[in-house]
Formats: sequence, structure tokens, C-alpha cells
Amino acid sequence: MNFCSVASHAQHDSSAHSTSAYITAAAGIGISPRTLFLPSGNSTWNDYVMPGYSFSCSGGIPVLHLHKVTFGILALFGYYSNWFNMDKYMNCLTSTDPNKSTYSKSQSGAYTQYSVLGGAYATCIIGKTTFELSVMGGLAADILPNASYFETYAPPVHYSILITQTFSAKAGAGLDAGVQVNYPLGKSMSATFGCHYLMSSCNYTNTMYESNNPNGFTSAPLTAYLQMINALAGLTYSFGK
Repeated sequence: MNFCSVASHAQHDSSAHSTSAYITAAAGIGISPRTLFLPSGNSTWNDYVMPGYSFSCSGGIPVLHLHKVTFGILALFGYYSNWFNMDKYMNCLTSTDPNKSTYSKSQSGAYTQYSVLGGAYATCIIGKTTFELSVMGGLAADILPNASYFETYAPPVHYSILITQTFSAKAGAGLDAGVQVNYPLGKSMSATFGCHYLMSSCNYTNTMYESNNPNGFTSAPLTAYLQMINALAGLTYSFGK
């Protein structure tokens, strides 16, 4: 999953701690995104969500210098889009129906998330390299893919139905914890490499319509959890240097 971050971080030059703000633009990939849906009958982490891409922007301001460590505050806006393994998702949804003989999907989609987070970071310079740790929390809005699929029921039912599930965007809690390394390329620019852990939890109402079924519309509450590890690389720009 590509990860693009725009961050503003406090760092140091080779002689003293810097009080300048920084921005970082980066791109990356997702490693082992996982999801957990409750109470849909699946209570274990699974691989419905597959690698995709993301973009984000963040800004940080240094507020305290202690010895070789600088502490600051950080805010981030992120966009994440992951391909969705519809086959495994359908298998989970339909595995509890003993009358189902076959099914076929008619639509796939992506798991999309927006996050607005704030938190703190700490940086430490060793030689020319700046190391940064950050922890952020806030709001995350997830959009699950709408799913349409057919179920064919075995005797004595003898009919097929088209099931359409619709999920609206919902907000919940978001968490991001990461580590980044910056290596100077010039007076104001640095190469940035990092790894971030992201987790979110959002509540949904799952609206399901079953054609050719007397039950018609059904709705059920759903809590969706997402966790990912994002590896990133990019450039950092320092203001005021």
C-alpha cells in the first residue's frame, strides 16, 4: 500500500537542536493489513483487506528541548485505500447457511479510510541522522465496499437470491504510532524513511436487501476494526534553515 505523508517535524542540525518546523512528503506500501468484523460471526482477524495505497499530510511544531531530545506536537490527515478480498468476505458471510449450495459475487470494492489525528513526537539526532518517534490519536472514518452477490439454495428451497449489502461511512477512533529516520540531503532537505502502525474502529449499520426473499430489507449493527503497518520513504523540508 502506498503511503504518502506530509509531516512537519522538529529536528536538529549537527550542532544544536532546531526550533524550526518541518514538512515531510512520503510514499509507501502497506504490510499485512488486517480487519475484524463484529458481530458478523467472525471474531478473528482476517485478510479481507489487501495492500493498496494512501496519502496523508501532517504538521508538527517543537515545544521542548531536553539534552539531545526534542519534543513536539503533531497533527495528521490521512487517506487510505485498500483492495478488498471479496471472495473471502463472501465465504465468511455465507458459511453459516447450511442450505447454500453456490454463490457468485457481482461486485467488488475497496476499503477506504480517512483519518484526522493529533499527538506528540520526540526526535533525537545521532551523527547526521535524526530519529523520530510519534504517537497520535483521533477520528477515523471508514467506508466499507458495497457488496452484491447471488446465493443458490439447495433442495428443498430451490431458489436463488441477489443480496446487496450497503455500508455508509462512519467515524470512530483512530490510532497511529510510528518511527521515522531522516538523513540530510542539503541545508533544508532530508531523505525520510519510516514505519507506522495504524488502527481504527468504526460502527456501522449494515443494510442488506435480499431480492426474491420475503424478508426483504434487514439491518444489523456492525463494528469494523482495521489495522495496518505502513512502510514509507520520502523527503523532509525544514523551514527557517
